[in-house]
Amino acid sequence: MPLPKKIAIIGVGLIGGSIAMGLKQRLGSKITILGACSTLKRAKITQSIHIIDQAVVDINSIPGDVQIVILASPIHTNIKLIKRFASLNSKNTVFIDISSTKSQIAFLARKLSLPFIPTHPMAGKESSGFENADANLFVNKPWIVCPGSNVKPQLKEMVENLIALLGANIILMDPGKHDELIGLVSHLPLFVSHVLLSTIHKKERKKTIAAISSTGFQDMTRLAHHNDTLKNDILKTNRKNVIAHLSLFSQELNLFINQSRNQSYEHI
Repeated sequence: MPLPKKIAIIGVGLIGGSIAMGLKQRLGSKITILGACSTLKRAKITQSIHIIDQAVVDINSIPGDVQIVILASPIHTNIKLIKRFASLNSKNTVFIDISSTKSQIAFLARKLSLPFIPTHPMAGKESSGFENADANLFVNKPWIVCPGSNVKPQLKEMVENLIALLGANIILMDPGKHDELIGLVSHLPLFVSHVLLSTIHKKERKKTIAAISSTGFQDMTRLAHHNDTLKNDILKTNRKNVIAHLSLFSQELNLFINQSRNQSYEHI
């Protein structure tokens, strides 16, 4: 089973850090992992605690023998990185991302002829950062893989083997279908949670409400605490699907309100 000997992770946060830790746990010294964080200081910390082997100062310093570059930064950053990497002409390197939307970045990579495979691991935690990384985060979790472009067969196989090694279950999917379905099962709950919390904040006596809230409320609003960058990136790159799903949810909510008002509901 061909596996990479050297990879680079651009964005060693929760997901990028978990990938690095998972590979180190399973491959040890058989793999060398380069990594970049939001700041060089944080990258140096991940190196000092052995999440990565070498901190990346600048993408131009990534050596040519790196076989896989994993873009694990926010969506808008990954899109900028796609443009930068395309100018480096790395024919023996495959690039993958872990962004939560796929169509826009897949189209751009294809347009720029970058060897690129769009992917999306369906795993995460409430808290971000490499401080919360987990070597077993992806075990038995879905990992969506979209058709790549300009990718050599051996590099494609290497990416699939890497994902399988981390314990994830690969699901093949078209980028457009990914954005439609993930918009329903992931992005819709995110924004419904956001609206629910916003509704509560407009009520008086918020401190009393917070004092009496229990696990049900916390579960329903947990997603609303995701950072605004993620929400904005999703809206910018999957707006059509998000609006369509929210509109459908709104119709169902109005139907339930009318049924409740008329006491005509049959099933809840």
